[in-house]
Amino acid sequence: MFLFYLASILAGIFYGITESINKNIAEEKYSAFAYTFLQFLFNFLIYLLPFIFFFQFPKFGISYLYQLINVIIVLFSNTLLVKAYKTENISNISIISRINLVITFLCGIILLSEPFNLTKLLSIFLIIIGIIIVFYEGKKFKITSGFFFALISGIIWGFFGFF
Repeated sequence: MFLFYLASILAGIFYGITESINKNIAEEKYSAFAYTFLQFLFNFLIYLLPFIFFFQFPKFGISYLYQLINVIIVLFSNTLLVKAYKTENISNISIISRINLVITFLCGIILLSEPFNLTKLLSIFLIIIGIIIVFYEGKKFKITSGFFFALISGIIWGFFGFF
């Protein structure tokens, strides 16, 4: 059980470091698409060697199409997220992108007839309230292009989680 908690803490730390690096790179004059493409190419190269030695390739051709769809969706969504980093604070982007949890929750209930309870519903409600509070200034909403990019990215990630 200790290893589970340690892995969770390390994952959170590494996620935070990755988000900070993404924000720093996005503030430079690099292309969001080029950075995302290089990031995924690097990840691909890291996972390629163990994959070749320890796993088998799928026997069905349709699985390659599904994998291609996954790669395109993730590449597009992450490109939008990097574009959001250019105009919005990293803490705000992190909160907005949690809309993916709401989308996945709704897809599970609507499309898969998954059961839900009051605790899950309250959690989703709190996520939505958190997103609204972050961008409510005074008596109006302050919606920036970064908010829009992060929101669309989160929605795409939510459908990706369902897919």
